[in-house]
Amino acid sequence: MKSCLVLIAGFLSCLFSQAQIPDGTVAPDFTATDIGGNEFSLYNTLDAGQVVIVQYFAVWDSYAWDYYNSGVLQALFTMYGPDGTNQLVILQIESEPSNTSAQLFGPQSLTGDPASQTQGDWITSNPFIVVDSSAIAGLYDVTYLPTLFMICPDKISTQINQVETATIATALNGQICPVLTAGQDPAITQLTTQASCGSGVVDISFYLKNLGTETLSVADILIEGVSASFNHTWTGNLLPYQEELLVFDDVAAPGNTDVQVSITSTDSNSLNNSEMVPSGIHKTSPSVKLVLGLDNFPEEVSWEIRDSNGNVVHSDGDFTVSYQYFEDTLLFPSDGCYSFYLFDEGGDGLHGSQWGGYDGTCYLSGLNGYGEVIAEIVDYDGSYDFEETESPPSFLMAEFEVLTALETSNKTIVQDLMIYPNPTNGKLNFNLGKMDSRQVDLKIMDSAGQLVFNRVQGFLPSGVQNFEADLTALPVGIYIVKLSDDKTQMHSKLILTH
Repeated sequence: MKSCLVLIAGFLSCLFSQAQIPDGTVAPDFTATDIGGNEFSLYNTLDAGQVVIVQYFAVWDSYAWDYYNSGVLQALFTMYGPDGTNQLVILQIESEPSNTSAQLFGPQSLTGDPASQTQGDWITSNPFIVVDSSAIAGLYDVTYLPTLFMICPDKISTQINQVETATIATALNGQICPVLTAGQDPAITQLTTQASCGSGVVDISFYLKNLGTETLSVADILIEGVSASFNHTWTGNLLPYQEELLVFDDVAAPGNTDVQVSITSTDSNSLNNSEMVPSGIHKTSPSVKLVLGLDNFPEEVSWEIRDSNGNVVHSDGDFTVSYQYFEDTLLFPSDGCYSFYLFDEGGDGLHGSQWGGYDGTCYLSGLNGYGEVIAEIVDYDGSYDFEETESPPSFLMAEFEVLTALETSNKTIVQDLMIYPNPTNGKLNFNLGKMDSRQVDLKIMDSAGQLVFNRVQGFLPSGVQNFEADLTALPVGIYIVKLSDDKTQMHSKLILTH
């Protein structure tokens, strides 16, 4: 929700509109020619078992210049470069689009213009590979300079900070880059599932990666959490750090389960033998529970639920109160496939803590007829930005399937309920429609989610029921009315005007 502009050395540097590639992403490959005319291939270097640290910088940037002259990377290169263990390559990429190659050679020229300013001579006595290319920074969605990435031999990329040598060395040797296990070590990574609503089947894909020092030629794999668990024996030829994508399409799955893929053959390290993810489309009765807690930017948030034809069946927005809390049970008129969207105009979702506030939350749960949770459709704690998910930067999206067959209770007070007048001056009437005899509990919460009114109506006889609540003692404002019986509950927004 805020700008990515960063003030560095007097310049506003925001090279690209997207966020940098998330940690754990497979690094895009590239081939580049360095200042000396030598060709560098990222994947060829990684396939040789070497770690690559890539520093994106600008010659005008005093922060990058100070870090370069601190000797941190030079000390690391001495220990782990070709004159040390030979497990590390350091690549510096000048990423200012408007600069000239001459600026790399200095001398210092503080012009105040990124197209001509330079902090000095970046090339003489520089042991690293230096490339002048803003295009590579674009490939990695670099948003500010300077930025460092550590790319491991398994091609996984992680952003690191400009810190001391010892901290980077720790990351290099196991904290970030995986250390090979002596002998056989097959691993399951990047397990994903994909399902179409109503199909009853799921596509399963994952990588089998060799993290052992020996060549991997066979692995026994068990797939569970589907309608019928099954085994698969893989055979092939994977060198250390190499991986192969395995895909199983149209596997029957019941929904509301987790698919687990595990290595069952004996190896030297069992800690990376298994991964588990949801099996695909969640299934629910016609009742779905939504819990939404806003962060300190409520005006940016809205949500809606659409049916398979794109029609909006539930929605809310135009929020104005920071940290407002909602808890609603939503009903759906017919079976079918639905999509939930949580929108945020700034793209950072409910991650308010990064701006000095508190994170919001959003949970969408599928229920059975007794109001029990049978599916976690959305589980978002607000601790990360929307742009770090598979959804576009401005929203989260989740699909689910409504099935009346999962409804096992009788019709309840939600049917034919009327609350009037709304807005009200304090006298509120409830018409419960035709219902079975049962105890009714009335609660009213303010916009902060605090309970301000609570009354147990008691057991009511069958038939049309009406009762009244006097709210004149409450201050003017927006409230949430929560009415429940022993089976289900409903919520409604109420405006009190006096």
